[in-house]
Amino acid sequence: MEIEPPTCALPRPIKAWLGPQSSVLIPELISRPCLITAPLVSKVSSSAGADEWLRRGRRNLRIAKSLVEAGFGDGAAFYAHQGAEFALKALQIFRKGTFDRVHDLTKLARDLGAPARIVKLASDVTPLYTGSRYPDIGRRITRQLAEATLEKARRIARWVRRQMV
Repeated sequence: MEIEPPTCALPRPIKAWLGPQSSVLIPELISRPCLITAPLVSKVSSSAGADEWLRRGRRNLRIAKSLVEAGFGDGAAFYAHQGAEFALKALQIFRKGTFDRVHDLTKLARDLGAPARIVKLASDVTPLYTGSRYPDIGRRITRQLAEATLEKARRIARWVRRQMV
């Protein structure tokens, strides 16, 4: 029998960050672990413009390239995902002024009306967001997989850049 942790109030700064509709277990923030519930905000505005989001996305891709060259495939895959995510969110900001607070590149690409080839690239890169951070999830991230992931993320970012002209 699985016991649910008790529900408790969310501290104000965390509630502002998470938004009014989310449900998370945050044991490190409170003395006694509990389930925190609040409504989830899916769209948020950004004080940084679309160009800054794209610049940081491209920077993450350069970091990923450096990590591949240094032999850190997991870190490279993580930063490649971040680069593609920031690029897609830049396009959301460019078009709508807001972005979705999600890490699912496939969802972001579909919501932007991206062509099937970009959605496919996004679906290939998305699983590595979690797989690169947790050693017990997914497969081992080899140099070859990291390089392929980086190339896919770069193609997503190039598509985004062309949309923002």
